[in-house]
Order: sequence, then structure tokens, then C-alpha cells
Amino acid sequence: PAAAHCSLESFRWAARSRLRPDGARFRSRLDTPLRIPVRQLHGTLDGAFSPDAARMSGVFAQGGYEFSELPSVGHFLADEAPQQVSDALLDWLDRLPST
Repeated sequence: PAAAHCSLESFRWAARSRLRPDGARFRSRLDTPLRIPVRQLHGTLDGAFSPDAARMSGVFAQGGYEFSELPSVGHFLADEAPQQVSDALLDWLDRLPST
């Protein structure tokens, strides 16, 4: 329940802030591509976003993008499968080039 409330807060904030200056800055930032490596994890049982819809986020990642699906996991990956999420992220971090 707490995860659902937190997840919805970003939608509530976006709706309330549409006409405020901070809302305009927020929307502008959302349209700015990321120029850092991005790893996106998606649960195969996610009822909110299809894998195809989730993959579309990759257009905003211009510094390298990797998409992976976690089997038998829904929308709240870190709550539902914390070990799978940690393993996937640590594996990805190990493969990033050192700076």
C-alpha cells in the first residue's frame, strides 16, 4: 500500500503543478534526454505498462540503454523481487566502464 501511494504521488504532483513555474521546469526536464548509461528493469507481470511501452523510454537515454525483463515480477520490482533487482543492477554496474 505504501508503494502504491508513493508511486501515485508523482502523478498527483504533475497534475497540481501544471500551471505553476515549478511544474513547467519539471515538464521541461522530462523532455531532456539522459546522457548517462541507463538500465531499465521491467516485470513481466506488470499490469500498468506493457514491455513495448516500457521500452519506449529508451528514446530518452542517449548515453547507452539496456532493457531487461524480470520474470514473474509485477510493477513494483524492488518490493516484489529485491534480490533479483539487486543482482541485475550489480551485474550491470560491474559491466560499466571505469572512469
